[in-house]
Amino acid sequence: MNERFIFLLGQTPSDAIGWARLAGRTPISRGRLDGADELSLLAKDIAETDRVIAILPGEQLAVRAMAAPPQNAAKLKAAMDYLLDDELGEAVQDLHIIAAMIGGERVALAVKKSLVRNWISVFQDAEIALDFMTADFLCLPATQGKAAIFFGEDRIVASIGSQGFGAGNGLAAHLLPPLLENHARPMVEAFGIFNEVAAASGLTPEDVCPLDSQEVFAQYALGLDGRASPNFLCGEFKDNKSWRDGALVWRRAAKMTAAAAACSLVLFVAQGVRDMKTAETYEQRAASLHEQYFPQAQGGDIRAHAVGILSRNNDIGFLRLSAVFNDALGETSEVQIDRLRYDAMRGQLVASLKSADDSNIEALEITLLSRGVRAEDAGGYRRSGNLWVGDMTVSAQ
Repeated sequence: MNERFIFLLGQTPSDAIGWARLAGRTPISRGRLDGADELSLLAKDIAETDRVIAILPGEQLAVRAMAAPPQNAAKLKAAMDYLLDDELGEAVQDLHIIAAMIGGERVALAVKKSLVRNWISVFQDAEIALDFMTADFLCLPATQGKAAIFFGEDRIVASIGSQGFGAGNGLAAHLLPPLLENHARPMVEAFGIFNEVAAASGLTPEDVCPLDSQEVFAQYALGLDGRASPNFLCGEFKDNKSWRDGALVWRRAAKMTAAAAACSLVLFVAQGVRDMKTAETYEQRAASLHEQYFPQAQGGDIRAHAVGILSRNNDIGFLRLSAVFNDALGETSEVQIDRLRYDAMRGQLVASLKSADDSNIEALEITLLSRGVRAEDAGGYRRSGNLWVGDMTVSAQ
């Protein structure tokens, strides 16, 4: 079942905010925040829901019915701008104006752009992106020809035909009775508490159904599902929806990345344990072989003993011998090495050589001799195809 969060906003971000998480139309959790700075406390739970809906107080919205609205979109926009500019006395460029059908009539709705922009920013700062924003009287469960009224302790929300409002009790006492005059009492659905405004409007205690905080959200959910409530997140504010979609995509990607990283870490640790066990096995085998062939070095450092053997032969060791041989090869690049091995017992390098000309091999021998090492052929050099091949021994003089 689809889940959604509904927020009942205050007049400003510093005012209290009511909220509920609903599965369909049934609240599964609800609460109250002291102000918008506490919204981030709900960000984690909101990330798992399908929609986030913010409901503004009706006092912050202006509604004007249009007697003969044009069908052309551009003309309709011009007519709404003219109507609201004339009646509200505010610059239309500062207003977010949209058209809506309420009670079967076309109306023009206006809310300050700064207000919408500020609330979007507040929610984004809490890492919450809104899907839907409307006003309280626009999502009451009212149908054509029927009035719906919520009586609260200090304010009233009413939707009657194409008209509606949210107002404090003092102002509502002047607005509500005239609106009810043209509606038969059986067509009025009233919820909340019976108060002086309800009595002045001709209602009796029996006409007002009790309404607790949980039922308030259920009724708003019923109204949102049952009527085409206008969404203020349109026009220049439409990108806010794509921001939420993108945020959800990246949030899912982040979760998958975190899961993959955790899995990789586990595999890395497991591989490391296996490598350590393999290395330990090789160390034990190497120690066993070393003790077998070099019993006099039993219990000593294998690496130090091997380096000592390789480095020990007359006045020149393996490391020095190989370095001299490498330098000599650099001066006679025409000689190529097929294989190179070290005879530790004799203290000499044995190199299998090949060259296009045997004079190049002789030049290598002379170069080695000039560096203080002895170079001799081991069995002579022979012709093989177009090359001269054979072994050379290199040792200390």
